[in-house]
Formats: sequence, structure tokens, C-alpha cells
Amino acid sequence: MGGSVSIGQTGRPTVFPKEDFDPASSAEKVKNAIDGFGTDESALIKVFASHSNLQRQEIASVFKQSYGKDLQEELKDECGGDFEDVLIALTTPSRLYEARLLRNAMKGAGTDEKVLIEVLATKANIEMKELKAIYEEEYKEDDRKLEVDVENETSGDFKCLLLSLLNADREEIPADEDVATEDATRLHEAGEARFGTDESEFNRILCLRSYDHLQLVLSKYEEMFGESLEDVVNNETSGSIQDGYLTILKFVRDSKAYYAELLYKSMKGIGTDDDQLIRTIVTRSEIDLADIQDKFGELYEQSLQDFVKDDLGGNYEKIILCLLNPSTA
Repeated sequence: MGGSVSIGQTGRPTVFPKEDFDPASSAEKVKNAIDGFGTDESALIKVFASHSNLQRQEIASVFKQSYGKDLQEELKDECGGDFEDVLIALTTPSRLYEARLLRNAMKGAGTDEKVLIEVLATKANIEMKELKAIYEEEYKEDDRKLEVDVENETSGDFKCLLLSLLNADREEIPADEDVATEDATRLHEAGEARFGTDESEFNRILCLRSYDHLQLVLSKYEEMFGESLEDVVNNETSGSIQDGYLTILKFVRDSKAYYAELLYKSMKGIGTDDDQLIRTIVTRSEIDLADIQDKFGELYEQSLQDFVKDDLGGNYEKIILCLLNPSTA
């Protein structure tokens, strides 16, 4: 497969498949936790934070088979707020969860472009193909296709960037020193060296080259022109297209730092971007959340867990902390 799936796809997770997994026993624990007067949120946290996503799907299947009820509907009835949102995210198949994020970002008035770029700019080819197929399957009654929805809901250079990413045609070959030098030169000519920016050249290189190759392009650019590509993008572009390019570049330069920054921004200052926080914790928990926690402490001189304790509360705080450290569940 080459290097294109290594960046952002591997690392140290916090959540692992539970050994000695017993879906019937887990389903019964969930049933007992939501039966009767009140809900035993601690029992729900213990079950869902200590199993992998695939195991949670099995628990949901056994729950339906045993009790004739849909697990997610029961959780929606018994829980609420951000805590409910975390439980629903945890009990949704990973790729389907992302497909629903994309649909929700595009339906209704306005488009949440941040979600679109965050999901689409960080996918390897095989993941993008899976995502498109699951999106089509989930919304087949409305005859929806991801590319068509993106084309209808976005515009201009940003639309071109997303459609390039959706093409799932990123190279999967090792980084090439000579090509990286050529790419760095082309990006310079398309940005700093001209009046206005040639977005088509940026799109071509940022959406076609493997992630490993783009890492080499980043270092070549700085070596040749004395400035980071991120600074160039900040100076030469604006709006959604700037956000799109910066997401790709930050993800390529250091994917752990990219996600640590998303978490930091979701909690710093007044209020919390709960959607961002939940999305990042849940989607990275089985990939590299332990690495992201380390990077967070390194960048912001405070542990991610302390940040969560300062910013969240109640069962919402407890389940997020358990996903960061499932041994506390």
C-alpha cells in the first residue's frame, strides 16, 4: 500500500477489544442499568468505555435479540444531553458515524464546512471508498450520493477541493525526493510567486500525492523558500479553502498535534464545542488517542484529562475520562 495510509492511521489507542468478551452478559448489564426507576449511568459507562466499536455492535445485536428493543432508542429514552450524544456515537459503527456526520453537516440551512473537511481530508483511499459506499447505503431511500451532495452544498474552490478528495485517488507510492522538489517549486509558483493563488495546482498536489510524500514536500518547501507552507496558505488564501488546505497540511505534518489542537480549541475559552470534542475522542479512541494525549500535554503544558475535568461535568465528564483511560471505568 505504500506510505499513504500510515499517517494518522496508526498509533497507540486508549480503547482496545475486551478480552473474554461476553456480549450476552454485557447486554444484560445494559438492560439492568436502564430498567426500572432511574438509570445507572456508571454501569453504562463501564460497559461502553471498555469495549471496542465492533464489540459494542455485537452487544447491540444481542440486546435486540434478547429484549426485542433497539439499544440506541433505549439509550435516547433513558439518557440526555452530551452524555447521550457520546453513547450514541460509541454505539454507531465507525464509518456509519462519519457518514451521518457528513449528512448532518449538509442538511438544513447552511453547511458545516469544518466537519466536511475534517472527515474528508484525513482519509486513506480505502477508507474514502468505504465511507462513500456506506453513505449511499444509509441514504439510499433518498437516492443520495456523497459526491452529489457535496457538489450541491458547497461552491467554488472549496467544492473542487472536496471533490478531489472524494475521488479517492491519492497515490500510494513512497515519497520521491526529486518529485517533492518539483512539487515544492510548483506550489511556490502557484502561491507566493504570483499575484493571486492558483488553487488548481494546490488541489492537484495536496489531493493526489501520498501523505508521506507530502511530508517531504513540506520540508523541501521550507528548505527552498524559508517559509512553511502553512504560513503561505495563511497569507495567500482565506475562508473555507484556507481551512481545507491547512487541515491537510497540519494532518500531514503531525496528525497527533492536529487532533490535540482540535481538542484544545474545543475546550479553551468560554463554552465548549461538544460536537468537536465528542467527534475527536470517539473517532480516535481506537486509533491513536494515547499518542494524542501525550502530544496535548507536550503542546499545552496541561494534561488532556485535567483539561476535561476543568471544562466538563457530570456523566459526560466521566465517560470522556473513561475513554481517555478505560481502566478507570
